[in-house]
Formats: sequence, structure tokens, C-alpha cells
Amino acid sequence: MTPASANGHFDLQAAAKAAATEAAQRPIAFTYKAEEYEIPPGRDWPVGAVVAVANGQLAAALPELLGADAYGRLIGAGLTAGELDFLVRVVTKEAGFDLPADFPLPALPSSTPT
Repeated sequence: MTPASANGHFDLQAAAKAAATEAAQRPIAFTYKAEEYEIPPGRDWPVGAVVAVANGQLAAALPELLGADAYGRLIGAGLTAGELDFLVRVVTKEAGFDLPADFPLPALPSSTPT
């Protein structure tokens, strides 16, 4: 049910926040090489990140989800393609997005400046 005012309008941000509170979603937390990381619940993902994931570009979405600094630390710590693939599958499942088994492995960013 949408919380509408007398004129039929509602505050999208407030309504979405209330719905998220009702759903009791929590951040997706994980540790990599003894450092803590946290990704917001799927409902809180920016639309750009959702579109990137849907297009098989989680490596493009991760900086937005983790924050650029945390993402840089994760890559700098030596994240492998296999670990990224596992992270993609766990995070998207926790966020409520079902990926097919043949979902493409995201490309890791180049470590060489271009």
C-alpha cells in the first residue's frame, strides 16, 4: 500500500525507506584478508549499480556499492577473478537478484595505468 497524501501524491524517498525498514534488509558484510567490507542491501543500490549488474559488469558496480576507496583496497589486496566471481554470486543472491549459472565473469580492472 502506497502512503498517499490527500492530493494523491507521496514522498518516494520516505515511502521507500519505510518499505526497506519493514523488509528488515541488512547490509552484506564480508571480510577479505582480515579487512571488513560492507555492501548496502539490494534495495539501497543505486539504479546505475543495478543496471551494471544486470549487464554483467559487477566490477563497474562494485566501486559504487563499496565506495571507491574500499574497492581500491579490495583490488589492491589481490582479489582474484575466482574470488570476484564468488563475491558476485553471493552479493547478488543476498541482494535478491538471481543470476543464471552461465552469468559472465566480470572483468577485473587493469592494474596498469592507461
